Amino acid sequence: MINQISGQTLPSNAWKNVHLWLKDLLDACAVRLGQQKSRFFIDCNPSFSAYTELAMMASERLIVPCSSDGSSVRAIGNLGILLYGIGNASYPTVQLKSRADQFQMSLPLVHSIVMNRSTQYDKKASKAFSAMFEAIKAKTRELQAKSPHSFVSGTAIFDDIPDSHSVAIVCSHNGIPLFGLKPGKYEVYEENPQVNPEPLDRYRDAVATFIQKI
Repeated sequence: MINQISGQTLPSNAWKNVHLWLKDLLDACAVRLGQQKSRFFIDCNPSFSAYTELAMMASERLIVPCSSDGSSVRAIGNLGILLYGIGNASYPTVQLKSRADQFQMSLPLVHSIVMNRSTQYDKKASKAFSAMFEAIKAKTRELQAKSPHSFVSGTAIFDDIPDSHSVAIVCSHNGIPLFGLKPGKYEVYEENPQVNPEPLDRYRDAVATFIQKI
């Protein structure tokens, strides 16, 4: 429905109106809650769907989580193509930037690239993870060199978030916030996984450090 309505030729600003649906909703929530209490995080799936386009038009900053695989390396390039119109030969008809420019709508800036779920030794990602993360960083720097104005302060922030092991599963399954989780055994369906102090503290510290940056 989003694609169908936004593709209508009348009214002439149909695309803009549709792509502001989510922004209008968040603005209304901010008025109701108060600007000082209003910070919204929008979780997008990896595909660049119509819902993703609405999320981009409603956002001011991007946090890009990456895994240690080739898909994340390619995803940085696709981010430049689909969102910022850089190297657009392969996708001439699906650029968000050209339509945003047409209606003088701003696009979000890249705030940080998060290297997610890395296996760490001595507080550093292991060699295999580091090698893949360096490829992601190199791809990001290529994008940054071509379009520095697409990044906050002209540069990207890189962060490593270690593998949470059982922590994330126990938190989500039992509805326990990360700050409230304590070491020990927890019920997860038919199993009782153990949350150990060291990985819990490591993951909690990494998340706290990242939160300070945003």
